[in-house]
Amino acid sequence: MALIFKNTVLLCLASSLLLSGCDGGTPECNSDTAKDEVIKMALGRVSDDFRLKLEEPGNSLSIINVRTTSHTSSPDINECAADIREVLSGKSYLIPITYRLQETDDGKQFYISVSGL
Repeated sequence: MALIFKNTVLLCLASSLLLSGCDGGTPECNSDTAKDEVIKMALGRVSDDFRLKLEEPGNSLSIINVRTTSHTSSPDINECAADIREVLSGKSYLIPITYRLQETDDGKQFYISVSGL
């Protein structure tokens, strides 16, 4: 498995990331908002060296193979599965993850929790 994730097992950040400015309820699993926040959370778990490697040409971190595994309308919750794809020095790695998006009661924000980082 890739350098950044080899020592992590399960990370649940249910209350560590509160997002605001969400229009129209909880984002869909495949929305840019959801995927961008998952990437930010992943980057928060990696070393400075790895972040620098990502800035090199040809290296990247992305969310692919997104699936909605469950949706509840009240409360508004989307449960998702996906893969984080790391491309480093021409080699590609896939890390399976799950994440959950839940709207706050006032409908103005949402929480995201990620497992598998």
